[in-house]
Amino acid sequence: MTGLFHQTMTALERSLTCGLIASDLDLMNGIKPFSAPDDDILTLAIQHRYSRVPLLDDNPGRKVEITHVAILDLAGHRVQERRVITIDDLIAAETPIHRAIDLLQQRGFCFVLVHEAIRKILTRSDLNELPVRVYLSTLLAHLEGMLADTIDAALPNDQWFTGLADPRQLEVKRLHSQKIAEDFDTRLIDCTTLSDKSTIIRKVPDLIKQLGLPSPNQLKLQFKLINNLRNRLNHGLPPLSEECDALRDHLDHGQQMTKAHDIAWLASVVATMNAWIAALATLQTEEVKDAT
Repeated sequence: MTGLFHQTMTALERSLTCGLIASDLDLMNGIKPFSAPDDDILTLAIQHRYSRVPLLDDNPGRKVEITHVAILDLAGHRVQERRVITIDDLIAAETPIHRAIDLLQQRGFCFVLVHEAIRKILTRSDLNELPVRVYLSTLLAHLEGMLADTIDAALPNDQWFTGLADPRQLEVKRLHSQKIAEDFDTRLIDCTTLSDKSTIIRKVPDLIKQLGLPSPNQLKLQFKLINNLRNRLNHGLPPLSEECDALRDHLDHGQQMTKAHDIAWLASVVATMNAWIAALATLQTEEVKDAT
């Protein structure tokens, strides 16, 4: 069952792709020919707040297609450059969101290929779209489920329970009793929070070593980042930026934070969660082999 859970959650995560969050290119009004004057490109960019304008190949001897991009400085009201679109500017619509987060950390944008033609554009602001929230929530649920199964296998018969502080023990027991009374078939470990599971893992050095995870102190720091992301999602905030006060100010003014350091933070948290999940999956696979 553990393997099925991991496979199912992994499949769900991979099904959430950048094609779901990228913006469609307006092939009638949202692009310009490569030969268009700077003023025309700038007018279009200012009208739609574009920092990138795709340009059509206007060579009459070729099929009409997007071949170049104009990079704009909206604050300075000027076209910075026009350049050919390279392989590094492209991403397939089927690319999983976790890969898109990593790529946008390195690039300001990506043109999205749909059936081998450029039809969408992906920018950092797209990481605040609903499918990204769904992906991150799925990843958190995946991690928590893997932690629960690993703890239950490593410390059977609820040996882990005494590792929690007294107030948390009371709350976990209360929730477990409530679920049993409501005819739920649930384990005691399933009544703990993600924070509880992190606390338990940190108190089992052998388990940390087996998982190849960092030291207890480093584990605590990594978990703090994961917990910050979870709290943001639980409070309906966009996933970008760990700086809640700064983000609130931006939201009050109808803005979204899409600065490079915000993307780096999100990419780091996602990479950490994926690394934990991979380590937990490897350990569980080894335990199954040993049992057989």
